[in-house]
Amino acid sequence: MLVTRRPKLACRACPGVVLQAPAPARLIEGGVPTEATVAHVLVSRYADHLPLYRQSQILARQGIEIGREILADWSGTGALEIVPVVRRMHEILLASPRLFADETTMPVLDPGRGKTKKGFAWAIARDDRPWGGTDPPAVVFHYAPGRGAEHAKDLLSTYAGILQCDGYGGYKALAASNAGITLAFCWSHVRREFIELARGKAAPIASETLQRVAALYAIETEIRGKPPEVRRAVRQEQSRPLVDDLFAWLTERLATLPGGSPTAQAIRYALNHREGLVRFLDDGRIELDTNTVERAIRPICLSRKNALFASGDDGGARWAAVASLVETCKLNGVDPQRYFTDMLTRLVNGWPNSRIDELMPWRWAAEERASASTDDREGLQASLTTLRQFLRTDYRGLVTLVAEWGELRKALGLWKVPHYSTLAYAARRLLPEAEKGGSSTTPRWSSSGGCGSAWNRNPVGGVIGVQNYPPGFEMLPFLERSGGGDAERGHDCPDPAGSLC
Repeated sequence: MLVTRRPKLACRACPGVVLQAPAPARLIEGGVPTEATVAHVLVSRYADHLPLYRQSQILARQGIEIGREILADWSGTGALEIVPVVRRMHEILLASPRLFADETTMPVLDPGRGKTKKGFAWAIARDDRPWGGTDPPAVVFHYAPGRGAEHAKDLLSTYAGILQCDGYGGYKALAASNAGITLAFCWSHVRREFIELARGKAAPIASETLQRVAALYAIETEIRGKPPEVRRAVRQEQSRPLVDDLFAWLTERLATLPGGSPTAQAIRYALNHREGLVRFLDDGRIELDTNTVERAIRPICLSRKNALFASGDDGGARWAAVASLVETCKLNGVDPQRYFTDMLTRLVNGWPNSRIDELMPWRWAAEERASASTDDREGLQASLTTLRQFLRTDYRGLVTLVAEWGELRKALGLWKVPHYSTLAYAARRLLPEAEKGGSSTTPRWSSSGGCGSAWNRNPVGGVIGVQNYPPGFEMLPFLERSGGGDAERGHDCPDPAGSLC
């Protein structure tokens, strides 16, 4: 349950004046769902591929009756809210020197005809990690009612750079109308032409072609992650002879085949796209194929199988917008649920357009890591300081305790919470900068069998009792204070049975 308290304040010197803080803005004003709820619906639909009717059924089994029509309204409102973020991400990608492009079908309802029609999700993606680039990976989907070249122009009209794509004519028309675009074609599509020929039957030309292409991929595996200049040098030395020999061999084989045979058609596809296929040899930033963007559009296909269709062209546009951010979150290792919750909360509370770049998934992730690191560091520092003072030792003594006496975990109740390794890591990590001096590097131990002023070994080498918990000890995040000690001991024993004292 989410409770918002807004106290009313009045001034005794100002009769009739009562002030109250305004309620925080909500995505669904006056409605039931919080931004986290809407985010959950969106992520379940577009990241986990759960259709809305299944989500409604899942909620109903938990006693929550929410129809899919209501869920559709919530998700539609949420999708409209994120449009400025997706639009800005599109602009950022268009400024990149190299992009991938592809498209896939996206069935949508056609209300006028009472059935579905075939829409398309056009995708542009960026991923510079294979050559060590610093720009974060991202993908943007754009819904269009068709596959014509005009839709490619709408998506990439202002782009200037290298466009990696398949041999579809829409991209060729785009490049013909935009001198700033250079096409680099996909070797994976060449390979697929011959895989179909070699499947289940003898096809010597197709089989040898596949072996030659496999040699190119083996070289790419070796240079993945290397700088562009290194990749280019290796390709010039190793890949170029293979490519030149392959095209010469395909030309010779084509002359021996009937013009209409499937093998001849596959060879002509490769020969007709030679200029774009060899472009990777001269630029270490270019990948051998377009698998990057094809992996990005695969979730669209999964949603398509589970949900069957979108609710008209507007529904297709909303699908594309949410999928853009979901898949970019995945590429950057961001939890989409947390991201969407925080992003929607900021947007509905008037996040300024001048700071929209801060809502990009990669920027959000960096901010989260920095915040978590600061909070974690401060929390660990405070906890370790309290623990050090309690044990009457310095940080080196604390490290010694954690490293050498596993029974410490049991004595402090750490068997119930998974923080023992965190404590050890934190002590070691903070030791160099947190240690403030002190002559003792060994904690004080009492030689008596009973509980002493700090820690005590018992005669059989077991651990120890604790007394006089200092202020704040019970607030340590990884310690549990246990009661139940014998009154004669005069303290709270960490072991209720008293066996440790």
